[in-house]
Amino acid sequence: MNEQLSRTPVCRGRTTPSGRRILGLALAALAVAAACTPTPPAEPTTTTIPGPVTVEQVVTGSAHSCALLNTGRVECWGSNSSGQLGNGTTTDSTTAVTVAGITDAVDVAAGGLHSCATLASGTVRCWGAGAFGQLGNGLELDRSTPVAVAGIADAVEVVTGEQFSCARRSAGTVSCWGSNATGQLGDGTTDDSSVPVVVSGLTGAVSIDANTSIFSFGTACARLADGTGRCWGLAFWSAVDAVSLTQAVLPGLSGSLDLVVNGRQACALVGSTVRCSGLNNTGQLGDGTTAFRPTPVPASGITTAVAVDGGFAHGCAVLSSGSVRCWGDNDAGQLGNGTTVDALVPVTVSGLTGATAVAGGNDHTCAITGVDVVRCWGDNARGQLGDGTTTSRTTPVTVLGL
Repeated sequence: MNEQLSRTPVCRGRTTPSGRRILGLALAALAVAAACTPTPPAEPTTTTIPGPVTVEQVVTGSAHSCALLNTGRVECWGSNSSGQLGNGTTTDSTTAVTVAGITDAVDVAAGGLHSCATLASGTVRCWGAGAFGQLGNGLELDRSTPVAVAGIADAVEVVTGEQFSCARRSAGTVSCWGSNATGQLGDGTTDDSSVPVVVSGLTGAVSIDANTSIFSFGTACARLADGTGRCWGLAFWSAVDAVSLTQAVLPGLSGSLDLVVNGRQACALVGSTVRCSGLNNTGQLGDGTTAFRPTPVPASGITTAVAVDGGFAHGCAVLSSGSVRCWGDNDAGQLGNGTTVDALVPVTVSGLTGATAVAGGNDHTCAITGVDVVRCWGDNARGQLGDGTTTSRTTPVTVLGL
């Protein structure tokens, strides 16, 4: 008796047929078995939808500005005479441009004519002017794209001064490189260095800062865990502009939550107040006078501050309300109150709400005012406000291209 196979395989047990067609029927049986084997379900596919791009940090140099995005990318705008925008050119840009090759930055700094970024790996990259070794790569040459700083793999923060740079290391020490004319490298000498040198005797640093104005001699400061400050370089707290070749205690400061050094003055966030010391010729200490102060004095009327920064001769604070108040020199409108009149006490930046951070350049200021919004005001001769023009502004404008 012959058994015929249906066109549609039947999935059930079979007896072994006999006769001459056994081989053909066996092959057919194998085909049926294969057809009856369940097909495993397809692996589910997932689509990752990128989250919103947010601005994590804004920094200002002498005449350029940079922003760190949550993607790890860095964007810069303004003066680019030495390649400080990092996009491979030396052409100024009035809108934000992307720094080449930086995809995993966790911190960024803008100096006189150069910029630096700390990467997630703990290494540091710098770009821009390098004549004094401030790029830290062992050379004294400008670079329009980032280069690696020699010998640093454990950085957690980087700051840039006029012609020098410093990095805070994970162990709480600090290393600096570049110009050392006023001892701003902190190694006890005035010898420039194109590779990092250790700041002598400094341990336990929890934050650092350096003055960024192209018109200032170099000073750097570190804040310790107890809220005191240590500074080296030009001793702005000295009326005779003394030089401190190694780190020295900043007089009269304790309990600070943040410490920033500007032109020839420093300001600290103490509780929810701001206290400043040093030069005060344009009211940059905010105490209502122009008197030099060797120890910190309160900026008048600031009682709800959450952040502080400043430029060559002005200071600014972000308040808990999201508004910003600034004081001091205002010749280019860097106080943002619609005038160019200096202010000996803090004035409110016009039309600015929702601010979370502020940064002061030489004669301009920027603030983060939303997850992806940076607004700037003041001098704009090189496009450092980022609004697509070179028109200076006495009130905030929005940076384009972020």
